[in-house]
Order: sequence, then C-alpha cells, then structure tokens
Amino acid sequence: MGWLSLETLSLEASEIFEAMDEVVVLLVAIFSIIIGTLFMVFLFVVGIYVYGSFAYMAIGKKAKDKKAWLAWIPIVGKPLLVSRIAKMPWWPVLFLLGGIFIFVPVFGIVVCWMSSITFAVFFLIWRWKTYEKIGHPGWFSLLFLIPILGYVFLGIVAWNKENTIEPVKKRK
Repeated sequence: MGWLSLETLSLEASEIFEAMDEVVVLLVAIFSIIIGTLFMVFLFVVGIYVYGSFAYMAIGKKAKDKKAWLAWIPIVGKPLLVSRIAKMPWWPVLFLLGGIFIFVPVFGIVVCWMSSITFAVFFLIWRWKTYEKIGHPGWFSLLFLIPILGYVFLGIVAWNKENTIEPVKKRK
C-alpha cells in the first residue's frame, strides 16, 4: 500500500509540474511580447530623435547659425536652437518657473502645467518665426499638432533647396 500512495503522489506531482510548465511558457510569451514592444518603441523614439536632430541642424545651417550642433542636445537642444534663430532667447524663464515651483504641493503642480503649456505655445511661435526666416510658410509649424505630418514638413523645411516664400530680412 505504501507504493500505491507514492505512485499517486508522483502522478499528482507530475500533473502539477505540467501545469506549472504551461504557466511558465505563457508568462515567458507575455514577457517576450512586452520586451519586444518596448524595444520597438525605443527604436522608434531614437529614430525620431536622430531625424529631428538632423533636420533642426540643417535648419540651423540654413539660418546661418554658427551653433547648429545644439540640435543634438537632448530635451533642450531643439528649443534652444529655434529660439536662437527666432531671436527670442528668454525661454529658460519658462523652464525655471516649472522647475522651481514643482516642489510646492498644489500651487506648484498648477504652475508646472501652466509653464509647460506656455513653453509648448512659445515653441510653436519660435518654430513659426524660424520657418519664415529661412523662406518657408510659418503655418508649417502648426502641422506638429498632427504627429506624423509635422515631421514630414520638418523634413521639407530642412532639406528643400528652394524657398517657397521670400525669407524675412533683418531690420536695421
């Protein structure tokens, strides 16, 4: 009788291990899908960053800015370059407002959101002025509100050989 109980125990253990194997395979499959998706998103983000940096660097060279390489600085490079070209260099104030007040419990979050929205609006304005300065319609900057279309027109502005409008001339 002792052998019979060991035999039933081994059958139950093997059934448990088979069930665990199915769960492990399922978890590995789910984990692989998640990792694969994250890797694809990472490649997409890096691709957009490289494309945008090359495009803004080309725009900086068209505008005859000596520091067109600033487009490669993460987070602040593109706004810095565009604000230099648009001749509106006071943009760090918007970053400071959001950064200083973030630590104040309720008021800080509101100020941070408001400064982020203000910064986004001014980035559109700076891009508008930059596009006009190098001879393209400023309204192209509004196309960034439509995600993929904005990057298509960024490439058109950056690498188009001919100007579609007369570039804005400096006032004396």
